[in-house]
Amino acid sequence: MVKSQDFWDVETETMPREKLSGYQWSKLLPHIKYTYNNSPYYRRSIEEAGVNIDDIRTVEDYYEMVPFLSKTQIL
Repeated sequence: MVKSQDFWDVETETMPREKLSGYQWSKLLPHIKYTYNNSPYYRRSIEEAGVNIDDIRTVEDYYEMVPFLSKTQIL
């Protein structure tokens, strides 16, 4: 018999919103830095926006500073 715990992580999926936001940020920040260090396109895009990658310390910083791709840039 399959238990519901086999399909979801009780700890992360039931934690309070503030704790969850911190957890999500701790996972996202390394990806942002990895992308900056390993993708010439994103490095250039971030630098052209005048952003110092080390200044991104919160989710709010990320949304305010990091440029998002537009649909025309993707196509």
